[in-house]
Amino acid sequence: PTTIVRGFILVMNTTNKTQFSLSRWTRTTFWGWMLGVVLILMLSSFLDSIGIEHMQFYLGIGMGAGVGLAQWFSLRRWHPVSLSWLWFSIVGMGIPFIIMDYLLPNLLEYKIPIAMASGSLCVGWLQSRLLKSPSSTKLWTIASFLGWTAGGLTVLLINYTMRLQPNASRIIILLL
Repeated sequence: PTTIVRGFILVMNTTNKTQFSLSRWTRTTFWGWMLGVVLILMLSSFLDSIGIEHMQFYLGIGMGAGVGLAQWFSLRRWHPVSLSWLWFSIVGMGIPFIIMDYLLPNLLEYKIPIAMASGSLCVGWLQSRLLKSPSSTKLWTIASFLGWTAGGLTVLLINYTMRLQPNASRIIILLL
């Protein structure tokens, strides 16, 4: 059977008793961010060891890989989706960071938010091509932009508050 979840059409797997939910998707994406952080640290260490420094492209690639992999594992329960989901996440988030590394090499403060926003649109548009409904392309791209940007802004907010007052970031983390 087909189920419509907030404007997205998903083909549900009738053999799986768990249902698709926004809260489950959010948890999956959260754990994907955690995996992305681990991948970023690994990529950063590796790239530093071979002399590639002062670049940020590994942020997009690592986070795209972590979130894309977690989402792919979760999504394949309800929707027949290939590993292209993962690759679209890596490419969609990685390419804007690569472009920004070459266009704005010295503007680190602006480079990451611009690359994150651009990457979120790329990821959303690419992933929407894997969904069965053509009408979900626009909605998925917007949802992707909002999700990635909210996550990215949360990280930037915590980083910013650490500069203001040492205990402010702890308060924000507790509130989240």
